[in-house]
Amino acid sequence: MILRALFTIFFLVITFPLWCFYIGNPSSPALFTKSVLQTSENWWQLHTGYVYDKMYKGRFKERVVTEDSDPTFATSDTQAALLSLNLFNHWEIYGVVGGTKMTFDKQIYSHRRTSWSTGTKILIYRLNNLYFGLDGKYFYTDQKPDYILSDGDVYTLITPLTMRYQEFQGSFGIAYNDYRLFSPYLGFTYLFSQIDPYPKTVILKEPKTDDIIIFDLKESDGKKTWGFYLGTTIVTTGQININLEARFFDQNAFNVSGAFRF
Repeated sequence: MILRALFTIFFLVITFPLWCFYIGNPSSPALFTKSVLQTSENWWQLHTGYVYDKMYKGRFKERVVTEDSDPTFATSDTQAALLSLNLFNHWEIYGVVGGTKMTFDKQIYSHRRTSWSTGTKILIYRLNNLYFGLDGKYFYTDQKPDYILSDGDVYTLITPLTMRYQEFQGSFGIAYNDYRLFSPYLGFTYLFSQIDPYPKTVILKEPKTDDIIIFDLKESDGKKTWGFYLGTTIVTTGQININLEARFFDQNAFNVSGAFRF
């Protein structure tokens, strides 16, 4: 019991101060009914799993709008591991660590880089088989492109460039769960996302002449803050769950994840 309490305190300390991409089922804290390792019920459990998230269209606008401002579009591909602490089947605190690969305006390409997310999910009310929940999270990755593509030509970056991308996301959702095979859900999100290049001015080498070009980059924020999501959880054995999800409006994306309870 002492070891469990110490582990719980440690998990709370490293994740609670940090409020993204993956939302999940609002009834998630109450979905698991069995444990893979534990033979008796406890007031806390650990869940672990895998997350694949694909944002195929994120819309952004320049932070300082001018007459020459153009909209920015981004895509991302994330594969990550999930660890979640469940308390009293009503509250989850989770962290996600993995790799993300992003593109910006189909011009700036990056290799897969480390990304992480952390957040919390709270089950606030239950009405028969309807579950109402809140979710808040933070997601961060820094992308380091090697080149910029323009009109089919590759411009090599002489100046090291970092594209810092972060999201703050809150959501409210409703799920139907009768502990059978499927648990469908839907909800609304508020998303604040940012793209911050550093440095904002970089030096490029022209591919054919080796001439030097000065290229300016702008800070951008998400164009839309409100969104909608829907999905379903496949409840297999009460120990292992598979989740399918899609997000719209603030960003177009889909997600596949799986988790099992210790």
